[in-house]
Amino acid sequence: MLFNMHHLIDDATSLRFLFSEIVAYLKGEVSSDRNLTSYREFIGHAINQMNSDDTKAYFEKTLGDVNEPTLPFGIVDVYGDGRSILDMRRSLLAIYPTASVPLRNECISVQPVFFMLGPLLPPYAQGKMILYLEQFYQEIARNPGAERMLGNFINTLPMRAQLANKSVKELLEETDVTLRNLIRYEKASLSLAQSCSGLDSNIPLFGSLINYRFMDSNERINNKELEEFGIKSLTGVVERTNYPLLVSVDDQGDEFSVEVQAVQPISCDSIHNYFKMP
Repeated sequence: MLFNMHHLIDDATSLRFLFSEIVAYLKGEVSSDRNLTSYREFIGHAINQMNSDDTKAYFEKTLGDVNEPTLPFGIVDVYGDGRSILDMRRSLLAIYPTASVPLRNECISVQPVFFMLGPLLPPYAQGKMILYLEQFYQEIARNPGAERMLGNFINTLPMRAQLANKSVKELLEETDVTLRNLIRYEKASLSLAQSCSGLDSNIPLFGSLINYRFMDSNERINNKELEEFGIKSLTGVVERTNYPLLVSVDDQGDEFSVEVQAVQPISCDSIHNYFKMP
């Protein structure tokens, strides 16, 4: 059996819930009187929030003067089907042996650190400012029962970083503030955000994604339980995007790993090496 999923209907967290439901059903532990929250409740909440937000004004202020796209290595095709993508995953310690988790003890969370690293990669850093895409988990705490709701709870939105005359500390602090401000507009559509830039609609605003995902050990798919009922993954989870470059940072609670997906001639190994500190 081939299980093919599109992010329009699901995401990694919902996928874990789906497989746990399958295991519960096979064990005979599914109760018909459980209170499940419909995904339409989340959609209604999102629409209500959008109607009260000054979303367009925010992105016009942020992107209105952007008149050229940010394209890594000059690759302009952002409509690929993912078939030519190569991928490579490495532990952050394998990339940068002296990296450590004490970052969590700082006043700023770990997430902005990795979003800050994106603009500093050599394919971007020649310019005074850059734009890049970031995949962004939507806030669902205000939706009772949403913690076990099946559906898509991710979004992709633009974030702008000014690199000129900035120290690392200043850039980190500004990235943290920008991410916090962006949460207010987390349910905005990408098409709306892109239309607020100074680019024509036929010109891509971005050519890459940076994705930060947090999932500790008890939030992963339990393959051992699935195997007890004869369900085994032959290839694991294979993810693809239409963008020529995707960098995903997986925060597993006790360690980090970095996955790179790239089309040729971009080298996954080279992108990993950019994360090495001097």
